[in-house]
Amino acid sequence: MTIWKIEAVARPDDPRWVAGPRYERVFVRADTAAQARLCAGKALAPNPGIVGNESAQQPTPFEDAALYRVVRSSANDAGVAVSEEGEPALIAKSS
Repeated sequence: MTIWKIEAVARPDDPRWVAGPRYERVFVRADTAAQARLCAGKALAPNPGIVGNESAQQPTPFEDAALYRVVRSSANDAGVAVSEEGEPALIAKSS
């Protein structure tokens, strides 16, 4: 698998950040950039409760290309000792 770096690209005062906390950098192990976005969202995005018949399956901020970009990286960039082998997972974050 590949190590992906997901970086915040929108300004801190961008109104789209109301959906949850803003992370400067998140490192994820995943097969694809899209899978990395989904993995980060599952690990870090707030989980709203279900009200009535609303769906809890809403896009996370990590899926918004205007908020975050995804680039190939390495465990060295993340500053952690982690293998590229294994399941998709969040491996490091910085707020």
